[in-house]
Amino acid sequence: MRVEVKPRELAKAIRKACSSLGLDERDEIGELLAELDPVNEKEDEEA
Repeated sequence: MRVEVKPRELAKAIRKACSSLGLDERDEIGELLAELDPVNEKEDEEA
């Protein structure tokens, strides 16, 4: 079974997981998140 996930949805899930684990996603996987969802990066800084 193959499931397609939009890059923005994946980035959102990764950010939520990092938050739950107490990790700083900017240090751990910031480059990956920027590639997956460059627009949402600015939204996160405002929140």
